[in-house]
Amino acid sequence: MMDNYQNGCLDEIRVDVAAIFRKENRVVPVSFILFGSEYGISGILEETRSETLKKRGSGIRYKIRAGGEFMRESYLFRIGDLWYLAEQLDDSIPDIQLRHIGVSYCGKKVIDGRYDNQYKVAVDVAAMCYSTGGVEPYALWWEDGTQYEVDRILERERAASLKAGIIGMRYKVSILGRETYLFRDDDLWFMERKKKCRVFDVHGLPLIS
Repeated sequence: MMDNYQNGCLDEIRVDVAAIFRKENRVVPVSFILFGSEYGISGILEETRSETLKKRGSGIRYKIRAGGEFMRESYLFRIGDLWYLAEQLDDSIPDIQLRHIGVSYCGKKVIDGRYDNQYKVAVDVAAMCYSTGGVEPYALWWEDGTQYEVDRILERERAASLKAGIIGMRYKVSILGRETYLFRDDDLWFMERKKKCRVFDVHGLPLIS
């Protein structure tokens, strides 16, 4: 890893990132792990669409302010579920590749119909995105803003929810000691409900009212 650190500047390195997947179809990084230490992100100064420094592909570039004495203003690149950290940008990247999406992106509404289902409830999810490519949810926020911790992830597989009309990753998780399903459709997360305003566990019993 230290090969990526030259002349006091971090070149580009893949890192584990804790992020919140918002119902508004936006992913917000909140911290990252570098050389075994966790750094909290105190502010996102800018979001743009850009290529990474090493031309690994195009994705979202976050200009961030991170805590700690080593880090200052830095850059996180997200390509799919992988995140790359760099302390300074390569000046050779043409400006034409950058498209500022800031406020308009933050307020973006989902217009593809994925919310239009009475058996589906969209939730905000906090998840850990690992440098190996895995994504593990560890908390979610219900419609009323209540936060629930994910006790354990019991199973994960690509599966369909016939009720909610989702084909994506299905996580069988334990919440409040009860087993239920959490679905991921790209960057959106959902739970199934069998009756209005209620979500049921895998045994058909009410989990969250």
